[in-house]
Amino acid sequence: LQNTKHDISQIRTEYDISRNTKIIITAGIIKPGKNIEILIKTLPLIGNNNINLLIVGDCFNKIDFQYRDYLKSLAKAKEVHGQIIFTGWLEKEKLWKILKVSDLFILPSLSEGMPNVLLEALGLDLPCFGSNIPGIRDILFYEDLMFHPKDEETLARRIDRFFTDDKYCQK
Repeated sequence: LQNTKHDISQIRTEYDISRNTKIIITAGIIKPGKNIEILIKTLPLIGNNNINLLIVGDCFNKIDFQYRDYLKSLAKAKEVHGQIIFTGWLEKEKLWKILKVSDLFILPSLSEGMPNVLLEALGLDLPCFGSNIPGIRDILFYEDLMFHPKDEETLARRIDRFFTDDKYCQK
């Protein structure tokens, strides 16, 4: 799946993301076990505020909807709500286009079985970070690509380094 310049421009326009803004993406059902709050808590700790976080996915029950509301209020409290985009559920082809436009995929889950979305992101050559837990660890292997699911400071350092250290990106 190749993204044309038109696809890239169209996606950035649709989500109001400027050309120079870096895109971090996570995807899945929005529920507490996905630990999306660590991404929101990490944003203000990163040395670059020219980053958007795309949260792709939807809720399926009352607890999930409450969790999404919590994420939105956390984003406001951390003053990063302008950097966060909740896309809702997307068809596979649209998700793949957005993955291809993104700079970094992060799966911060507290537990996972076989995380298909991580495999899809890797299959599209998108750099990935994930929680150092079974399931994700089995796919990413390298310590530098993983973080403790409650350690936003380490995650912030890794993201900052990813966007500033060319040698780190090529590992």
